[in-house]
Amino acid sequence: MLKVKPFVKWAGGKRQIIDKLKKYMPKKFNTYYEPFVGGGAVLFELAPKRAVINDWNEELMNVYRVMSDYDKYQKMCALLNKYERENSKEFYYKLRD
Repeated sequence: MLKVKPFVKWAGGKRQIIDKLKKYMPKKFNTYYEPFVGGGAVLFELAPKRAVINDWNEELMNVYRVMSDYDKYQKMCALLNKYERENSKEFYYKLRD
């Protein structure tokens, strides 16, 4: 897994306490399980070879699924760049509808 930083701040995020949490984690494990991944601070810090993640927030999980597929990730980035270029009050209301 590529070592990256969390891409979103999340309520209950563990970014500031990672070093304290790592003291209680095993040095080696086969699969990392994260039932409430949120912003993924622990996931991204550990950068495990195998991980199973979940979260109650379906939209957040959709972003993680997209990020795990290079082609979908490229499409998402292109769409977000388009939205940034077209950013306006009118565009917002059109998109919202």
